[in-house]
Amino acid sequence: MRLLPLLAMTACVTPVPVEDCSWDAAGELMLRSPEQVAPGGHVDGDPLPYGTPPQGGVPYIPLQVLMLDGAEVTERLEVIGTLTDLDSGEELAAAEQSSAFFCTNTGPYLGYWFGNELHLRAPGHTLEELRGRRVQAEVSVWPDPEGDALVLRIDGVLEWSLGPGAQEGG
Repeated sequence: MRLLPLLAMTACVTPVPVEDCSWDAAGELMLRSPEQVAPGGHVDGDPLPYGTPPQGGVPYIPLQVLMLDGAEVTERLEVIGTLTDLDSGEELAAAEQSSAFFCTNTGPYLGYWFGNELHLRAPGHTLEELRGRRVQAEVSVWPDPEGDALVLRIDGVLEWSLGPGAQEGG
C-alpha cells in the first residue's frame, strides 16, 4: 500500500536522456547558495548564507557550482574557491577540491551539471565577526587540465543563517 503513492509520484516525472546535457566549448559557470531552489545564480549584493557545519567546526560558506554549455564532464574537475573581504582585502575563507559533476536530467535545473558543494571554511573567525561583511567569492573550475579555468566572481553580504544558533544570531 505504501508503495503506490511513491510509484504515482515517480510516474509524473519524465526524465530526459543524459545526452541532453551536452555542452559546447564556451562553458558557463554559475554559483548558487544551496538554499536556492529555483534556477538562477547568485546576483551581486545578495546575501551569502554562512554558519556552522552540521558536524561542528569553523564557520563555513557553502556554494553549489553549476555549469552549463561546456564540454561533457566525464572526469573529476579541480575546483578552487576563495572568499575575500571587499573592505579590508583580507582573505576570509578558502577551499580546494576535486569534484565530480553530474548531469541533471529532470526538474528546474534540467541540463545543468552540478558539482559537489564547495565549503569555504573561515578558520580564525567567529560567526559574529563574519556577519554583515561585504565579500567577494571567486571560484575557478578547470574543465580541461591543459586549458584555461572557468572563473566566476560574485559579491555578497555574509548572513548567518545556517547551523546551530543561526536563529538567535542571524
